[in-house]
Amino acid sequence: MLDISLPISYVLAAWLSILTPGPAILLAMRNGASQGVVASLWSTLGNMLGLLVISASAAWGLGLFLLASAHAMTALRVAGAVYLAYLGIRLLVQSRRALPAEFDDDAPRPVHGFALAKEGFLVATSNPKAILFFTAFFPQFIQADQALLPQFIGLTTIFVILSGGTLTGYAAIASRLRKSFGAYVWRQRCTRLAGIGFLGFAAWILLWKPSSGEKVLGT
Repeated sequence: MLDISLPISYVLAAWLSILTPGPAILLAMRNGASQGVVASLWSTLGNMLGLLVISASAAWGLGLFLLASAHAMTALRVAGAVYLAYLGIRLLVQSRRALPAEFDDDAPRPVHGFALAKEGFLVATSNPKAILFFTAFFPQFIQADQALLPQFIGLTTIFVILSGGTLTGYAAIASRLRKSFGAYVWRQRCTRLAGIGFLGFAAWILLWKPSSGEKVLGT
């Protein structure tokens, strides 16, 4: 008999973890503030695809291998930190160079969907804590007496959908706030804060030391 408390507990725990500020949320808010909710959907889709890749890798054992190999995990952490630092520096440069005319609500701003999706994908897959999430958090909600693959697919689907909806919500909030603060001021501040945030997360990843028993939350 299915224990309904188990999926309910998972949904609550997963959603709370997704609400925790992280690189993906920073990216969604930055895109929502600078280009609007529709444009931010591209980076959100990229992030969701990245989560699927991480989940599949964990299912195939790659996540466990990375956690077991100190050198491989260190290489992944450094690569992820370098990419996040690159994004942070790029956003800080953009915030300093941007002119008020560039943030004019009436000015047409082309949306480069593939570039935004790629950025979201790389942000998702460059965070090594996501690997620990899918390898250490999921097993706590797996029932050993049931088929494993359907459970893994179901848990992953729930997490990805919750993540996509949450990121879209953050992007919508950022998009609405620009009307209160003024398009130019809000977008410039949001871009600058996102840049500082990415640099902070880059440093955090470098200093973070994973533990096999740690519960990792955040997207």
